[in-house]
Amino acid sequence: MLIKLQSIQMKKVIVSLLLLLSVGSVMAQGINFEHTSWNETLKKARELNKPIFIDVYTTWCGPCKAMSNQIFPREDVGAFFNKNFINLKIDAEKGEWIEFSKKYGVKAYPTFLFINSQNEELIGNAVGAYPAAEFLDVGNDMLKKLNGVKEVSLADLEAQFKNGDRSDEFIQQYVKRLKVENQPVGAVLEAYTAQFSSKTPTTEQLFFIATNFFGRTKKGLRFPYYQLQGG
Repeated sequence: MLIKLQSIQMKKVIVSLLLLLSVGSVMAQGINFEHTSWNETLKKARELNKPIFIDVYTTWCGPCKAMSNQIFPREDVGAFFNKNFINLKIDAEKGEWIEFSKKYGVKAYPTFLFINSQNEELIGNAVGAYPAAEFLDVGNDMLKKLNGVKEVSLADLEAQFKNGDRSDEFIQQYVKRLKVENQPVGAVLEAYTAQFSSKTPTTEQLFFIATNFFGRTKKGLRFPYYQLQGG
């Protein structure tokens, strides 16, 4: 009987260890965030010659939690940001981060700051929740900007839109850029969805519409739903 109990206890210990290892491996796949002071983060970034990515959040922010639970733990997102940035997570309503957030013009949450560690200048920022692929695009764009790679101007994108370009590739690029510049996207998305009055959107198109319309325009938010219902 004693041997049997010991065997059961041993199995429980093994299972517990396996669960801990499993959780640890999952956590290691995502973005590795620093939880230190700005000076310590800055020192590390300069030693490694990397820019700094900062997730500016608050405890009450829903989209912040969505990014932390669904996007940051992803292996592809972690691999990219861990390789190219020193990553820092800060609560905008606590300690030194209150004034820090003001300094870099944070007015909404989550705000993602990309900072040149050599001179502490802002490379750029992005606001709100993003799907993983779009979030990776933002990170890539910031690296290009840091390295002096010239990108298409917002004015050129606006002109292309006014000339009638409604292709998936262009609209996704334009909407992403507008969001990075913290500009409204409702009118662009409404124009894009107009094509679906005569055809059904694909799964990829519907996902793009839904993730970008949410919370931005009631008209746009209802449109894809009624189309799918055949109304």
